[in-house]
Amino acid sequence: MQYHQFNANNGDPAAQATMGHVHLRGLHGLPVDPARAHQLFDRAAEQGNAAALAYLGLMYDTGEGVPSNLTKAQEYYEKAAEKVVLRSGCCCVAPIGSC
Repeated sequence: MQYHQFNANNGDPAAQATMGHVHLRGLHGLPVDPARAHQLFDRAAEQGNAAALAYLGLMYDTGEGVPSNLTKAQEYYEKAAEKVVLRSGCCCVAPIGSC
């Protein structure tokens, strides 16, 4: 866990997303802290991390740690999906005209 925390503190988006999940769920002996989770997911999302974008969508969708906002949730879900499609190189589920 120290490895992920160190990397998250040094700007690694994958580690930030991992630590966001840890704080959101209260794993590895840490207390549940949705505010800290949101902060970490937001930092990772700014760097294009698909998992962080999806978690932000989930948080806004369910109102977990943030006010429920279905418009924001959908925006984050769509951004996460775009990242996954682009990384996979698959155009079969990409928006029309994106290939």
